Amino acid sequence: MEKPTKEFTKLLSDDELQATALQLDTAISEVVAAGEKRESVYGEKATLMKRGRELQTEIKLAESNAIMQIQGNGKDAFAIVDGRKIFLTNDTTRDAYRREVSRAERTELATVEGKIIQIDIELGKANDTFNTKVEALRGIQAKARLQAALLEYLS
Repeated sequence: MEKPTKEFTKLLSDDELQATALQLDTAISEVVAAGEKRESVYGEKATLMKRGRELQTEIKLAESNAIMQIQGNGKDAFAIVDGRKIFLTNDTTRDAYRREVSRAERTELATVEGKIIQIDIELGKANDTFNTKVEALRGIQAKARLQAALLEYLS
């Protein structure tokens, strides 16, 4: 059997072995931290998606209630908005009335949907960071396996 070359034995110095152990420890900590960050982003998204669904239901209920408040028929149809009599003579005015009644919920829904998009971007970044940390850990693990194999070969 041939003796390992000088380059290989450099990998087995006390400093190199300690450095590898420290690198492994650091990489594992970074992977765990990146995973926790990713999980927290998922939790935020789930909460916002639930609120978005609730708002969609609230909008439907508010709008259906508004339609039930319409008095009269056809060209005589009207509703009372802020103490004023508003005539609802065509589809456009009825749609405007319906949207006005659910304005607050629609505004909040738009905000929630914007936050979900923002979280999707954060989630992409968190996934990229996590995957980068995992790949770095794999490289360090390969170095550690090489050192272990060399030590076993020399023993």
